Amino acid sequence: MNPLLATYLKEAADAGDPFAQFELGIRIEDGYDGEQDFEKASEWYAKAAVQGHGGAEANLLLAHVFGRAGMWSPDHVFRRLVELTESGGSDLENSVGLCYQFGFGVTQD
Repeated sequence: MNPLLATYLKEAADAGDPFAQFELGIRIEDGYDGEQDFEKASEWYAKAAVQGHGGAEANLLLAHVFGRAGMWSPDHVFRRLVELTESGGSDLENSVGLCYQFGFGVTQD
């Protein structure tokens, strides 16, 4: 990423822009600008999710399933994923399936 663009993204994220926070979380999770840091990425996802950014919440929930975040209990993560799928979040059905597969917040089945 262009260093100037990276600076603007970080400034916007620090200023509270949920889209910038989500994008910064992705960049950190994938290690685009250096070393991967799942904990820091999860923190940015959480900041955006609190402001209603659905993609950030989905990424944060999935990070928990894969052991890359630990902010919420497995039970909470599973319940939230089910709530989101029942309210039309069909793209998260796979994540609910992963919870059943790994026994994350639910009996393994």
